[in-house]
Amino acid sequence: MSANKHLQKAFYWLLFMLCFVGLPGLLVVYGFIYSNEQSRQNQLQKHGETLRSFYQNLQQYANNEAFYCNFLNARFSKSSIARENARETISQKLAEFRQQLNFDYILYSQKTGIATSSFALEDVKEWELAVDTLARYALSSNAKISEEAYLASGRLLGPQLNLEHLDRSRNPEEPHLMYPDSIFEKPMIWTGFVHEYYITVLVKNSDLESSNGVWKTVNEFVSSTNGVYRFSIAEKNGFRHSDIPELLRGQVEEALRQHEQGKQSQIQTKDLIVFPRFLNHGLTVLGYIEKSSLTNDRLVLPAIIMAIFFLIASIIAGRYSYGLIVREMPDNLSLRWKLRFLFFFANGLPLIVLFFIGSDFLDQKRDNLLREMHDKGIQFVQDFDEKIEIEYAKALTSKKIAEKELIEKLSTQSLNDEVIKSFTGKLSRNADWKVVLVA
Repeated sequence: MSANKHLQKAFYWLLFMLCFVGLPGLLVVYGFIYSNEQSRQNQLQKHGETLRSFYQNLQQYANNEAFYCNFLNARFSKSSIARENARETISQKLAEFRQQLNFDYILYSQKTGIATSSFALEDVKEWELAVDTLARYALSSNAKISEEAYLASGRLLGPQLNLEHLDRSRNPEEPHLMYPDSIFEKPMIWTGFVHEYYITVLVKNSDLESSNGVWKTVNEFVSSTNGVYRFSIAEKNGFRHSDIPELLRGQVEEALRQHEQGKQSQIQTKDLIVFPRFLNHGLTVLGYIEKSSLTNDRLVLPAIIMAIFFLIASIIAGRYSYGLIVREMPDNLSLRWKLRFLFFFANGLPLIVLFFIGSDFLDQKRDNLLREMHDKGIQFVQDFDEKIEIEYAKALTSKKIAEKELIEKLSTQSLNDEVIKSFTGKLSRNADWKVVLVA
């Protein structure tokens, strides 16, 4: 009977420890696990937003021709290169960028002739004549170009050389290189003046099929983020990887196959979290981070302190309850404090748990509302832009119709107020027109 009574007391003590030590311990552990998971999800969300923003900017370089134009326009301008030592600075930049983008170049000055070039010039005088022709036309479209200079330019640069296309590379919306040869045997051309120096860059057509431009932009982004992100590029002929182990390369390639099947924006492999982005036919960028990088060091110290505190509290509660329940030792703790302790666990602990859960819910709700407002703002701007484009297209259509009818009327009758009124009446009212009649 005594043994049964002792087992009963031990059972009650275990129930006490389960209720007042085990359950709070489980709640604490769950709280840290939940906080760590939420921190991980927040980090993933931030990484996703960072890469989406980068991919949006990267889209302008999806067309390699536009990349060359935008890149060279930005790097070789009067604002980016000082007049002092301009020749050395330009030569150094051209040599550096040539190693990355594989183009040829000629640096020319109208005062001293060809300063430097990336390839051997068989006939220096003829090349000077050709580049001088480009430079003179770039300075003034009314410049007189001799037949000899034009023929020399055509022989060296291409038979379909059209000097009027020199400024196409600076079109802010759709920049293009100059195509001097319709069968692409000659390289395409970008030119630009920096102070008194005229730069002619020659880009082979085969280089436009590569991902050199996107790869350079990606590497610049990696450097700016201290290597947090790494990238691979899927091309027509295979993959272009950064310096990663073969095992990770296989995981990236598997992630691409999953993306092609399910069009997922975020794919998790064994060791990586991959964010793929389709840029154009035959070119997909895959940015990724390692799962091990999603750590939350801020929780380590609180977890250690809480573990030590909980261990001490568990030992104190265990010894006190064992002596009170099993050994039936008297205690000096008043009934009032015991009731307070019980009411705390009965009411206070659930309220604390609800507080943290509610706080986390409100944070998530706030993030969702901010994201929703951001998406609505973007959608509003896109809709507004589309409406402007539609109205602009309607205005141009009304202008063409009005012009056609005006020409038909003027072919049968003389110009009068009625004809002018009819012409202006057919113009769109959503545009601010200015009509000038020249006799």
